[in-house]
Amino acid sequence: MGDIVVYVSEDHKLLTGWQKIDGKDYFFNDDGRPASGWLNYGGSWYFLDSSGLMQTGWVHPSGSYWYHLATNGKMDTGWIKDGGKDYYLDPTSGAMKTGYLSWGGKLYHADSDGAMYEAPCYYPDMLYYAQNIYSATRWLIQIDTHQNRFAVYYGSYGNWVPWHEWYCTTGAPGMWTPHGQFSAGMKGLYFGSGYRCWYYTQISGDYLIHSILYNSDGYTVRDGRLGYHGSHGCVRLATENAKWVYNNIPYGTKIYIW
Repeated sequence: MGDIVVYVSEDHKLLTGWQKIDGKDYFFNDDGRPASGWLNYGGSWYFLDSSGLMQTGWVHPSGSYWYHLATNGKMDTGWIKDGGKDYYLDPTSGAMKTGYLSWGGKLYHADSDGAMYEAPCYYPDMLYYAQNIYSATRWLIQIDTHQNRFAVYYGSYGNWVPWHEWYCTTGAPGMWTPHGQFSAGMKGLYFGSGYRCWYYTQISGDYLIHSILYNSDGYTVRDGRLGYHGSHGCVRLATENAKWVYNNIPYGTKIYIW
């Protein structure tokens, strides 16, 4: 068996709880052994190394997320600023957030380093109109057939934030894309006879959101143009964007077309 290290005071009593040694803070269990890893004390979380030394700043426990500990050792939550950059830490777990974050009516994004920045809104007029639209899910799609713009929002009535904003292709003259409010219906991987379109989401009836137009082999592009009136009434997106809608927009999501 390995040696067990305990700390004792000058009068030979076990040191337990918080102790300051050489100007640094340590925590010891009731048996005198140094605590390690996460410690919940007084309603706050702390992180200790194998010697019981209290950690500060960023820590990355093995196989875990990044966390930030204040100068007093307590785990931070919510928004923090470090090195001139903004970070968001889960309000319960303290884990650093990456990817997209909807907060206060704005959309933020962080890469793997966790530094948050406000995602831009390219279609402010559509965002304004979106606030008066209700959806049965946490998602909303709005399509402007006049300027061939496609926007995806996340949130709720009056609190939508832009998640994606893309150009699309809508119906050609005489085959206009229908206007009104619809709900996302059935989905499929592809369709077409003599041609192929990928990743479709139903708007209503035979009107669909799908990829650009491919030849029958499904790989060579027949018509990859976006931002114009050229479909038979469906809404075409870049293939990767149609795939995102296919994978992420749930059944019943409101689709508002004007």
